[in-house]
Amino acid sequence: MNLKRQFSWKYLTFVLIFIIGYSTYQSTKNIEKLTNELRAERKTIEKLKKQNQSAAIKDDEARINPKILKSPPAEKKDERPVQHGPSESEKEVESGYEFGKVFKIPQKPYDHTRGTPSDPVLIERRDFVRNMMKHAWNGYREKAWGFNEVQPRSGTPSTSNIFGKAKTGATIIDGLDTLWIMGLEKEFEEGRRWVAESFNLRISNSMLSSFETVIRFLGGLLGAYHMSGDYLFAEKAKEVAELIDPAFNTPFPAAHFNPATGRHDGNNGRILAEVGSFHLEYYDLAYATGEKHWWDRAYGIRKLLHDVQKKDGLISNRLSCPRKAGSDSWTVSPSGSSYSYGAEGDSYYEYLIKSYVQTGLEDEQAKEMYFESLAGAKKHLLKNKDGHKFFQDYPGGVNTMQHLACFAGGMVAYGAKFAKNPAEDLEIGASVTTSCHLSYHNSPSHIGTERFTMLGGVGPGSPAYYILRPEEERFRDMAWEAAQAIEQYCKAEYGYAGLANAGSSRPTQDNLQRSFFLAETLKYLYLIFSEDDLISLDEFVFNTEAHPMIITR
Repeated sequence: MNLKRQFSWKYLTFVLIFIIGYSTYQSTKNIEKLTNELRAERKTIEKLKKQNQSAAIKDDEARINPKILKSPPAEKKDERPVQHGPSESEKEVESGYEFGKVFKIPQKPYDHTRGTPSDPVLIERRDFVRNMMKHAWNGYREKAWGFNEVQPRSGTPSTSNIFGKAKTGATIIDGLDTLWIMGLEKEFEEGRRWVAESFNLRISNSMLSSFETVIRFLGGLLGAYHMSGDYLFAEKAKEVAELIDPAFNTPFPAAHFNPATGRHDGNNGRILAEVGSFHLEYYDLAYATGEKHWWDRAYGIRKLLHDVQKKDGLISNRLSCPRKAGSDSWTVSPSGSSYSYGAEGDSYYEYLIKSYVQTGLEDEQAKEMYFESLAGAKKHLLKNKDGHKFFQDYPGGVNTMQHLACFAGGMVAYGAKFAKNPAEDLEIGASVTTSCHLSYHNSPSHIGTERFTMLGGVGPGSPAYYILRPEEERFRDMAWEAAQAIEQYCKAEYGYAGLANAGSSRPTQDNLQRSFFLAETLKYLYLIFSEDDLISLDEFVFNTEAHPMIITR
């Protein structure tokens, strides 16, 4: 089981998504009616295009949301505007957006000044988080530049992390879009220069996790592309995907691949969260490059997951190796009977509802699979102890919850506006979010352990370590408490370290700053203390490493 999926905690993810999802719901109670009206407007626009082909270019410009864009530097003449749909040169005028018809979507620099708060308290807290990011980046730059991660206490490169000793810059690539969002232009340019001059995943002769490479490297490069508009990042993302491609000896990718040799380890049993979390990145890559091959990869995985035997919509955490069911078809089956919103299951479920949103509400299959799985989760995973709702593992995990599963509070709230009973899902999201917050608040360090208990009130559990995981005003206060605790207990000379025992009032630091601390934890903290339109959930979905992927229209 890979380390990130086993121990990652997305507390800040679900807080952010719950806050924005709740506020979005309040302003869109009649979402289905508005969606139908929007589709009708699109048809009207297409008819008008036929009558006004001479004004096609002007019509293209009208589709751009001016709030998204920032005027490009004068010297960058090759940059083109964000278009949530094909340009007229890339499709026939009379054809509208078609689900599955891939086209290239160019980008311009994203305006990171959007969402700047006027409240001085929020400004102060945002600046606090920005300074945390600068400390994390500067320590890595000074002591481990080009290596994957830094050891923040000893001030040496980490060569024993999941990406090995090669200088493939995981922290740089994971941190780029966070730097852009925070307006740290000098630091972003440092990272951009390294990617342009030095990034080459082929120099790694280690067996790398396909899943981790997709969510961090592929996702990070695509996020940097969407923020900066610099096509260099899209080209580098394609290079990464091409190195992973030989691992697709079945519709599922192999768990590990060697970038230097092209070897992979086959498909000896699969982890649901790993194979189920290629979707957002590969769909996004298809529209960044205009190449349908990547779309086909994503939906090849989807077909097997759609057809596999389920338990009330839930899929077993482990799956068999795909096997041929005929000359042109494949099949998989459950390999075990464990189900979870935590390790091994988590991001598969997250990607279902996000795929529906990412496709402009066109991927109806993803929506159907999401709500079927949520019904199963309510039946088998959702529990209530002393008024606090939580998702425990099935079977086992009695009266405990993985912190990794805390993302589900935000996920359920995020999907509520598409639910038949939105109020029920919003209430579940709020209650689960509060339970996860209490696991932090009730810990002596105010930092939650990797699993917490619901017995006798929400409290620390075992394992008790913390490794830097990641709007009703009370939710912002929850996040602020967490940020201060991380600063107090995790800050080291050259970055931020994890904790060996977060359940102690005097926790001991480990010696590794994980790249996802910059990608996820600090980004979500910064967004929580910003206004909702800084990274609008009407324009982007986040992959499981918190990299923004565009919503197509």
